[in-house]
Amino acid sequence: MVKAMVRLALNWLEDETFFSICSRQHVYLCSIDSAATSEWLFGTTKKYVHDFNYNLGALNKLTTHWGTPESIINEHTIAPFFFSFQSKKNVLAAKEALLGPRLGSLKYRLGLLTNRFGAEHPLKACIACMVCDRIRVGVAYWHLSHQYPGVTICPVHGLYLRESTKNRQWSGQFEWLLPEEEDLLPVPRVETTATTRKVLEDLVDAIIGLSSFGCQRVFDPSAVNAVYRTALAQYGERRSGQEAAASALWLHISGLQAYQPFSCMPRSPDEAVTFLRGLVRSPRGHVHPLKHLTLITWLFGSVAAFIKLHDQIVNSYTPSKKVSPGLVSPVNRVKEINSSSDEIFKAARRPKILKKDIRAAILLRLSQGQSKYSLCEDFGITISTINKLMRSEPSVANAWKEKTISNEKFKRRSIWENTVKTFSKDSAKQIRCRLPAVYVWLYRNDREWLTSRLRGLPNGRIGNHSAVDWSKRDLHLLEALKSTADNLLKSHELPLKKKQIYLALPRLVSALQKRQAYGLTRSFLQEITTSVQKGSGSASAGGSTEAIQSS
Repeated sequence: MVKAMVRLALNWLEDETFFSICSRQHVYLCSIDSAATSEWLFGTTKKYVHDFNYNLGALNKLTTHWGTPESIINEHTIAPFFFSFQSKKNVLAAKEALLGPRLGSLKYRLGLLTNRFGAEHPLKACIACMVCDRIRVGVAYWHLSHQYPGVTICPVHGLYLRESTKNRQWSGQFEWLLPEEEDLLPVPRVETTATTRKVLEDLVDAIIGLSSFGCQRVFDPSAVNAVYRTALAQYGERRSGQEAAASALWLHISGLQAYQPFSCMPRSPDEAVTFLRGLVRSPRGHVHPLKHLTLITWLFGSVAAFIKLHDQIVNSYTPSKKVSPGLVSPVNRVKEINSSSDEIFKAARRPKILKKDIRAAILLRLSQGQSKYSLCEDFGITISTINKLMRSEPSVANAWKEKTISNEKFKRRSIWENTVKTFSKDSAKQIRCRLPAVYVWLYRNDREWLTSRLRGLPNGRIGNHSAVDWSKRDLHLLEALKSTADNLLKSHELPLKKKQIYLALPRLVSALQKRQAYGLTRSFLQEITTSVQKGSGSASAGGSTEAIQSS
């Protein structure tokens, strides 16, 4: 009886996703609807998602032969693809979220909401794989290797993958489903050069390789940064070198924009400069893995070559905090100033009674702010004698203190200003990291001056909403929408349906969620979905966006 119950849960197929086995289970159970299957699987009928499979800790006990929740995450979901460039702490937190009853802010913490690649991961299938699966196991199912973001080509058959119209943001309710030809979008009609095809294939291999690596361990952020900088050193370290590297990168990826989710890739060498700087600056989280893989496949050809260099640095080199050869470290300069102006007086001398002329000379030089240790050297006395003398002359002590602080301000201000001139492109945070001791001293003793200088430095933010040219994005999206509408009007009439447009241009949905942006695109979308050409009751097939605008 127990064995019969265990057989209620199906077994894994090769390269199968968790969503796929649940969908096959849905068919096997002959459930009335998707909610019934969700209740059987997790004990709840709440809405689910197909990409980040959560609530795994509540899986039906009849599915124990599927493996532990962690093995399901590592071997049957796309989650490990996002782990490699995260900290161990973030990976553990992500796995805990996938075990629990809600995702929370997981997509934000993994960098999906801030990197323009999109947080939606449509189901994808290869027509040839579907045919082979039906012959081999009797049913077509969702392959894990197809579902990773950025995988556009089947790694087995070399065919372009087709996206499903089901379980999309605009398609209605969630469903447990298996791939069917009628649910798949046609392959985009794009003229692909041999060079772009090779880039896409290299990215597919890199994505799958990175996913395997993410199941084992994570990269060291400092080592990643060091590998990038070492590889890019061939272009030079000055601004001209950065621009040359960015131009070469742009030529490498210029054909990717026609494919999802690479439509956000740089469209000019200037945008490539910003893209590149975001990867080679100080290590930070919330960077989409596809950004890293774009750079890795360009510089190293494969993830394996990158991992080899990364491990060499981790095993034999700790990224140094020293500055480039030929430049004097500002921190060392502070130490030199302190050691030269306040050199420790090691020779022990006994306190003595001072003659009036010597006492007067010492008091004069103290009032001018001269170092105590230099006075000890010049007059052969101890620090104790000078301290007693200053206590007996409060006015001199106050003058010495004010003069000393003034001198120190001048020295540290000079160091700060010289460093800002040397590293003119650095943000306030980067300058602060170069001069931690100077920054702390100025913050405590000269805060007003420091604050005024910090306001004049770059804020260091690249991306998010600080440097986004929304007008430019609007024009790019409008151009894509016009092209899509032209293709649809070859076989449809005005007004077009929004669902038709969303099917043909999936990124339009996520873009329009930014309600304050894309004014031109919204107006044109409204026009082609509600209006018809003047002079006729409807537009005939074969119309164009130019005709729409002229009307």
